[in-house]
Amino acid sequence: MAKPYLILKMKSGIFYARILLPNGQYSTNKSTGTRNRADAERTVMEWIVTGNIPVRVNSKDNKVQSIDKIRLFNDLRTADFDTNDINTIIKILTERNYLYSAVPKSSKGSIPIEDFLENFWDYDKSPYVKEKLGKKQSIHRQYCATLLSRTSLYWIPRLAGKCVAEITRKDVDAFFS
Repeated sequence: MAKPYLILKMKSGIFYARILLPNGQYSTNKSTGTRNRADAERTVMEWIVTGNIPVRVNSKDNKVQSIDKIRLFNDLRTADFDTNDINTIIKILTERNYLYSAVPKSSKGSIPIEDFLENFWDYDKSPYVKEKLGKKQSIHRQYCATLLSRTSLYWIPRLAGKCVAEITRKDVDAFFS
């Protein structure tokens, strides 16, 4: 297996390293601060194992560039997640106030609003109509047809492209104002 770094010797005799980042590119040259190749490789391997690449060795400020974030982003792009994993990620981001809300594709709220509204007012398919009729309450085909046309005229153009769970009270208030 190839080493995840390159070691370069400069004119000064000091070894520098370029570390292979998770995105496939190499970092900028980082001084190992040593003139011995074995010590330089030991230092670089320590950086890789801990995941902390110094911005600059022997500088007054000890800032450290973490490759953990890059690794996290690449893992999010390439890893296969099940429903529980996705819900855990959403929960963590919501708890840390990075997300207001999120809708996993596997949830009931991921139905496009257009499909939901058209199905809701379709007399033959609507669970709402079935519930009303099941409770022996009155609801007529003409009423559903009227509300379906109003939905097509007013609601769908304003809410198109969103899924059911994305619609907030602000969206509804904006519609009426």
